[in-house]
Amino acid sequence: MPKLTSTYIFESSESDYNLSEIDNLKIIIHAYDLAIQALIVGKHSSYQLDTGQSSQRVTRLDLSMLIDTRKKLITELESRQSAAGIGRNGVVVMPCF
Repeated sequence: MPKLTSTYIFESSESDYNLSEIDNLKIIIHAYDLAIQALIVGKHSSYQLDTGQSSQRVTRLDLSMLIDTRKKLITELESRQSAAGIGRNGVVVMPCF
C-alpha cells in the first residue's frame, strides 16, 4: 500500500510492488487453470482465456502452450513470493481421492 509522506507525496515500496505483482500472477494463473480445465474436462473445443490483461480464444491444440505458460507463471510467482519473504512455511494437504 502506498504511504503518504509528510510532504504529501506518495511513496511505494518495492515490497508493495511485489505483493501487487503476486496478486496479479495468482489471478492470471487462475485464468489459465480455468482454460486448461475447460479444455481437458469440459465438452468445449475452444475457450475464451481472459487474464485481465488480454483476451484470446484457445483450443485443445493450444493445451501444451497453456500448460507450459502456466508452469512459467508458477515459477515467476514462487520467485516473487520468495523475494517478498512469503515462504512455504506450512503444511500442504493433498486430498486423496
